[in-house]
Amino acid sequence: MIKTGTPVVSVCLITYNHVKFIKDAIESILQQQANFYWNIIIADDCSTDGTTAIVKAYAEKYPDRIQLITHEKNVGLHQNFIDLFTAPQSKYVAFLDGDDVWTDTLRLQKQVDFLEQHTGYAMVYGRHGLMDEAGNPKPYRRIPPYKSGYIFNDIMLCKFLPPMAAALMRNSEIQKIYKNKNEPGIDFYLIATLCKNNKVAYMNESFFCYRINAASITNSQKPFMSGLFVKNMLLFEKEYPGLVKKGIKNGKLKELYHHAEKEPGFKSFFLLLKKFRFSPLYLRQLAKSLLHTPTNNLFTKGTQTKADEPF
Repeated sequence: MIKTGTPVVSVCLITYNHVKFIKDAIESILQQQANFYWNIIIADDCSTDGTTAIVKAYAEKYPDRIQLITHEKNVGLHQNFIDLFTAPQSKYVAFLDGDDVWTDTLRLQKQVDFLEQHTGYAMVYGRHGLMDEAGNPKPYRRIPPYKSGYIFNDIMLCKFLPPMAAALMRNSEIQKIYKNKNEPGIDFYLIATLCKNNKVAYMNESFFCYRINAASITNSQKPFMSGLFVKNMLLFEKEYPGLVKKGIKNGKLKELYHHAEKEPGFKSFFLLLKKFRFSPLYLRQLAKSLLHTPTNNLFTKGTQTKADEPF
């Protein structure tokens, strides 16, 4: 029997035109096993492909478990994100994109137990795996240097970004950030701001699987996402000018690495050559771009979520 009352955790599921994947996403959350009441809040941005009908059917089937946020017209990623993350009344908040899946049925229990026992941490997060559009596993070639503690500088320098779909956050901190609902509705800004003055913890466990979906905003609108990355970084420029300047430089270099990985050739080679530096990673990517040997997704979703992957 599902418990009633205020949930301990609200799982925020954001979706738009995920008709092929949304059932898998919802079912992966419903498989969670925990000794506390949790719910799912789904924000659907007026999908046009049948996604809305599916999420409504699930909300009707699980009225005590699923809360639905819908829009009569498309409001865009930013507003849908804001509507979703200001809705929870729970103590903790988790997240999932509508085309990804959770992979650990005990992740909420593990992460809630940790934050209950470690009140000095605002967030606990883990890592993730990769899959193709059909759901087949893909190799993850590089695990970012995730760590615990005060990690704001690492985020600003583009060393890594905790994957939000692998995180559990204290809702009190989220509501401080979105108190006026005027802040950017994007995961990079949320995670970076939460980490400014708070400790976070890293669990070396895989909690979700990222789907490499060619139609996602991350993969289909690279120039837009790159511009959004810079725009969000600049929001921190007044307080942290040095970090932001270096972080944007690092981010743009990683974007070139990604391009060389996905589209090797003389164009990638000469673009990288303009940024010459002595580092093993740089020299490896330079060689790959010249040798025309593409490999699998060195930087895909290792540090970002679909809503805000700048590289």
